[in-house]
Amino acid sequence: MRNRTVLALVTAITLVGGSVFYYLSENPRLRVVLAQITARPFLIERSISVPDESGALKLWRVDVIARRSDGATAKITSLGPISLRKFTRKLTFPDGRTLTLFDHIKVRTTWPTMSDEELTAYQSHITYPPADCGANSRNTHLLRSEMIGGQSTFVLQTLVPGKYRVTRWVAPALDCEELQSEAEMVAEDGSYKVSAETKLSRVLVGEPDSRLFDVGSGFEELSPSSAGRRWRADLTAPITPEELKRLEAEEKYADRRYRKQSAK
Repeated sequence: MRNRTVLALVTAITLVGGSVFYYLSENPRLRVVLAQITARPFLIERSISVPDESGALKLWRVDVIARRSDGATAKITSLGPISLRKFTRKLTFPDGRTLTLFDHIKVRTTWPTMSDEELTAYQSHITYPPADCGANSRNTHLLRSEMIGGQSTFVLQTLVPGKYRVTRWVAPALDCEELQSEAEMVAEDGSYKVSAETKLSRVLVGEPDSRLFDVGSGFEELSPSSAGRRWRADLTAPITPEELKRLEAEEKYADRRYRKQSAK
């Protein structure tokens, strides 16, 4: 139950400082994708922790979000036990292509090309993000402004009475991307208890390493669930039953999206 709650509350998970560079060093054959539009380039690394059985926060997952000046976006997330240093990459290009890649087993899922509406929304987000980063949206309000990692951020809080609240530090200069966050659930006594915490490891403004955006060559094409089973079979450390259940649920959801988009 706790893992499902964390998945529902946390909108972005992030990469511990140095992990992305370990990933790059382990994948020397990555190549470059050509540019399409103009955007502000950056790289954000973060880490996410969740409470363990004793209630103490424990590092759960690491990830990175990188954007090139052509508008391409790479989201890299750790897979399984963090000590294994296995990652998945989701690439989104401004021409409508989206791919999910598992470099360590040379497997990828190529998603159906985005619709015109989806493509317009994506390009608008990276070129004209809302000035208030959604501070005036439903259930969300601005608490204050704060400097995080050398970036000016809006501290936004989303509150659903009796259920949860999420506080996010978003950077308007970086397309309103989240730098930090704290998700809290309402306990039976009405108090708030932290269910997930995202911390910024570092932020770099400028072109990220082009190897992060490589589309791969000689990769086997698989559906999301087939790709998931393949990388889990390659693991050298066990996954907890709770983590396996969460991953399988994510993959089933991804399969439904994959089939629905393919049928359009």
